[in-house]
Amino acid sequence: MNNKKSRFFRLTHCAAATVIFLGMNASAQAYDQLYVFGDSLSDTGNIGRWTFDGSSHQLYDEILAGNIGTTLTPSSKGGLNYAEGGGVAVPGLDSDYTTQDQVKNYLASTGGRADPNGLYIHWIGGNDLAAAALNPLKALDIATNSATQAAAQVNELLKAGAGTVIVPTVPNIGLTPVLMEGIIQVGLLPVQQQALEAAYKYLNAQDTPSTDARTEAIHNALKAATTAGLDSEIVQDLLSKGLIAAYDALRGVASGLTDTYNTTEDIALAKTGGNIARVDINGLFNEVIADPALYGFANTAGTACPVGTSASECTSNLPGFDSSKSFLFADHFHPTPQAHALIADYIQSVINGPLEVTALNQGSLALTRNSQGLLDSRYQQLRTQDNQAGTFGMFGGYAGQYLNNKSNPSLGDGDSTTNSGNIGADYQLTDRWMLGVMISGSTDRQDPTDNFSYRTRGWLAGDGVYRRENCR
Repeated sequence: MNNKKSRFFRLTHCAAATVIFLGMNASAQAYDQLYVFGDSLSDTGNIGRWTFDGSSHQLYDEILAGNIGTTLTPSSKGGLNYAEGGGVAVPGLDSDYTTQDQVKNYLASTGGRADPNGLYIHWIGGNDLAAAALNPLKALDIATNSATQAAAQVNELLKAGAGTVIVPTVPNIGLTPVLMEGIIQVGLLPVQQQALEAAYKYLNAQDTPSTDARTEAIHNALKAATTAGLDSEIVQDLLSKGLIAAYDALRGVASGLTDTYNTTEDIALAKTGGNIARVDINGLFNEVIADPALYGFANTAGTACPVGTSASECTSNLPGFDSSKSFLFADHFHPTPQAHALIADYIQSVINGPLEVTALNQGSLALTRNSQGLLDSRYQQLRTQDNQAGTFGMFGGYAGQYLNNKSNPSLGDGDSTTNSGNIGADYQLTDRWMLGVMISGSTDRQDPTDNFSYRTRGWLAGDGVYRRENCR
């Protein structure tokens, strides 16, 4: 098998392990537009663009839009991306922006009918979980209510006639650098800026090749934070132990809240039905953190942007910007352009997955069809002959096929070429019985989409005993 994008093959493999399909059709879809609802992860300019050098790097949803042959423009400029930085699922969580309003505004602009040929993304929950973590007494209620309402908004789109709706899981907020920042800001309030700078200076200098290495690096960064403005080693030791214990405890709480949110939304979406692609971005991020080198990252704990600089305002020309290695995070909460490209490739692999599975058997089918065709031709020839015992015969043939898949949309908007050769021999053993053998070989090229291609080679050998009466 050959693939046009080597990274894409790895992501396709990953998708097969982690994606959940909810009623998704196996046939290819020809999408005319991309519609997006969400928060800063998806905002391409309504409020801002949350990755460094955002003006020169596409976000994941812009990449996906390009893959279907369209562009993604913020709704504030008349486009179809309604996502807003700071967005939450429902009102009341210290934000003026909600996906509830985004979906309503979209449907209001269309008279209540969603584009049936559109591809939709509804991705919300990170800010909801952050609000839940700051309100421990109501954390579970906030997480479950937001997740339930997010699923209800997806259902609203589907009832209005939307085509496929992509609903990514929310990444674990406990894995974002903001958790470490919050611990330092509370625990080292008098010297928090110095402490943050000391922590990130240490953290950014490290490679984090595994989950355990990442945790150790963060623990050591918290220790480094206590050296800022504090001369007593005893005090530093006590503070660092307290910070580490608090970090580990809050990381567990944040992870639990994330699981609660994603599971609640899973259950609600399963009841919704419709053409939903549930894409496990949380699982993807866990895999990246476990083995970042596999995905092209060196550091999954620090940030490329200077301390205190939002990704929406961050450029690689800023003093303090770290370009020494490939980071997963641009700032304390948002991914780098490289991570956005990874997310886009992963989601694209999920969209194409049913199509690619459908295409995989075409090579073997072509070999079988061509062999069957040659055998049928030989049978018809034998029906008109009166071979004597001891007669030896040979037959063979070549078949070449080119298919433009525009005529067969279930195989995608691509093409395929098949070449096969067959050779066989038969021997009239007696007046009634004939022996036969045949060998067939084929090469097959399938290009069902721009991002997926494979080659197959096959051999087929067979033999048989035939009664002469069956050939008359």
